[in-house]
Amino acid sequence: MVQSTAARVPLGPHRVDWHNLFLTAVLLAVPVQGLLSISSDRRGPHWDESSHIAWGYAYLTQGAFSLGNDTPPLVHMLEAVPLLFIPKVALPPNWDRLGQIAIGDQFVNQNGVPASTIIFWGRVPSVLLLTLLTWLVYKWGREMVGSGGGLLAALFCATDPSLLGRAGFIGTDIGVALFALLAVRWFLRYLESPGLGTGALAGLGLGLALVTKFSSVFLFPAGTLLLAIWVVREWRRVTSALHETKGDKRRKLRREFRDALVARLRGIVWIVTIAAFVIVLTYRVTEVNNFWDGLKLQIGRASSTYINFMLGEFSETGWWYYYPLALLVKTPIPVLIATALSCRRLGWREAQLLVAPATLFFLACRSSVQMGPRYILPIYPFLAIFAARLVAQPWMRTMAGRVALGLLIAWQVATSLRIFPGYPMFYNELVTLT
Repeated sequence: MVQSTAARVPLGPHRVDWHNLFLTAVLLAVPVQGLLSISSDRRGPHWDESSHIAWGYAYLTQGAFSLGNDTPPLVHMLEAVPLLFIPKVALPPNWDRLGQIAIGDQFVNQNGVPASTIIFWGRVPSVLLLTLLTWLVYKWGREMVGSGGGLLAALFCATDPSLLGRAGFIGTDIGVALFALLAVRWFLRYLESPGLGTGALAGLGLGLALVTKFSSVFLFPAGTLLLAIWVVREWRRVTSALHETKGDKRRKLRREFRDALVARLRGIVWIVTIAAFVIVLTYRVTEVNNFWDGLKLQIGRASSTYINFMLGEFSETGWWYYYPLALLVKTPIPVLIATALSCRRLGWREAQLLVAPATLFFLACRSSVQMGPRYILPIYPFLAIFAARLVAQPWMRTMAGRVALGLLIAWQVATSLRIFPGYPMFYNELVTLT
């Protein structure tokens, strides 16, 4: 990614650092919105929240990873951590003989504290993960297009109703969005500048994503495509240089390209090794077979028949346009506009940002499991970063461009405030105005 080289001007004793002030406000807005949303939620737990928090508590206290092996344990364990500090919280006496749903019902409704207390504290870690995700989106946006781009990317992320909506539930969706973004960010850095450190961080991100949600396997085809793009870019550069050199220099260029490719292929082995190490440690070594059992279970489910619903119709095979339509109507209009305008002056480095979300989107469209935009949620942080390229467009230097940007920001903030606290029910103006 392109590193911003603009120097920060030292502030005088009475100058306000508006950049850090705005960044702090955006980052604080996430936990404030999230905590207020889950505090005002009177609908009770979603149908699977009780099971997930019970599984997480059983993972932490008993190491019972086989209890809910259709979902990896990492985020569920994080969600159960606050319960360790609440007296009287305990698993049901016969927890090891209960089914996946029954243990959740008893854990939440027949515990030593009110059910609302368990659900509230189980939801808090997802809000904190979204705050961390917003900060990571800011960092990447700033590296791409400077501090203004970082702030705009963070704003888009912090006010996205789909992200805020999923942060209000006990589940793995925000966690996989965070760790998938981390894995892609460091893998791209590794391709540009290989090293043990960058490779280890890429492997850490990949491993954390895999022990959060099985759908994160999309990172493997996405990584393959990113490697292929790097090979094409480098080969084009080498081919161009070959036309201007002769003899030993030509052989040297070919050898350097071959060595660089071999080094990156070896590094990928290192990345996968680190990811495997994360998986083994998460499952406490002896229980790692539950990861493979759960992965096989989910692969089997992906090829099973589901009854899908859209626009008043039912289908067992689904619709190819289900997720395109979901993305169109569940994404705020300002983000869609900024994304469209950011497609101008698109280079290799910027296009790489879209490879991982495009891979996930393609695989989701081919799936017969169509249960809402939560399955494509990792797309949204990438979209926020890409849309922030808007500030780098030449016409943004004009007064009209700045006014247009201000209106888009105001529209985005108003969209988030309008739907508060019912983020899961959000649809953009393409639906609400028709």
